[in-house]
Amino acid sequence: MDENNEGGFFQPDTDISDFTDFMKRDREKMPEVATPGMDDEPLQGDSPSDGGDRLDDEEAAYLDYTEEQLYTAQLLLAQFDKVIAFGFSQWSGEDSDKYRKRINRPQGEDYEATLLAALLKKYQARLTLEYMFLTAMIIAYLPEGARAMEDRKRNKLREAAEIARRQQEAIEQKAAEIARTKSN
Repeated sequence: MDENNEGGFFQPDTDISDFTDFMKRDREKMPEVATPGMDDEPLQGDSPSDGGDRLDDEEAAYLDYTEEQLYTAQLLLAQFDKVIAFGFSQWSGEDSDKYRKRINRPQGEDYEATLLAALLKKYQARLTLEYMFLTAMIIAYLPEGARAMEDRKRNKLREAAEIARRQQEAIEQKAAEIARTKSN
């Protein structure tokens, strides 16, 4: 064992003073780092001559989607709209149609469907007919499930009120019988 280390790992006198000396020492100066801002020159690769438009060409290629991809995008957007509207209706207690944005097909250019179709092409997302059917059915019946739960809750409350009414009648009848026997 080291004779300066009196049997312990931590020595308060020397360790704390070593630590404070270490913390007080001068820090090394870091060079200023140039960060490009909006007013600075463009970075390498940002100008068309440096190949900066390569990404734009790649992105534009995804806009050449098929009719199937557009149809799938429209279906997914309609389902997404139903799910969001249902969530809002559960939160607010109002009807979900109040929160729907895609009840009818959009007239003119459908920007969201175009972008989603491009994303489907980019990631080569293919949805089977079975998947699309199942999600459409689940999403279509999701509000009905919520209504059924509300109906069940309302029926349970109605049954509980009926049981309480019968119990109250039974108590009143017993009280009337007891009162009659006492009066005789």
